[in-house]
Amino acid sequence: MPSDQIVQQAHNEAAEFVALSHDDAWAKPPDQWPSGPSERICVRVSDARRAQAIDRLSQVSAVRITGALYQELTGRNDAPRGAPYLLRGFASNNSVARVLAWDDAVIVESNSLGGLFDLRRHPCVAFLDRRPDRVYTYANYDI
Repeated sequence: MPSDQIVQQAHNEAAEFVALSHDDAWAKPPDQWPSGPSERICVRVSDARRAQAIDRLSQVSAVRITGALYQELTGRNDAPRGAPYLLRGFASNNSVARVLAWDDAVIVESNSLGGLFDLRRHPCVAFLDRRPDRVYTYANYDI
């Protein structure tokens, strides 16, 4: 794909994100922040596997995956404590995601360096003690 088409696609995805309403299943900030959650890193799915991961999350916001699929989706071999879960999230270039887990819910927080222009749906994998019943997403960004 020519670079101008890639830029246009990124622009379209960013515009789609900005236009999202709170009814969008992927844009779901919590009504109230929890107290005392545990924080973990959420490993971004590789760009090459991003579409595959988004497809897996088309009907659910979290799904348990195997260690082999974790390696395939992320290109990593580490295995932190817990089971790997593919989670909905957002990302921009060089962004970092973390997961705040508490009770039966998690917040996937994305530090979107570069602002909203590059922000797009980008799943990540977190190792959790159990499957979350609720997944909230949150993105902060620099303007």
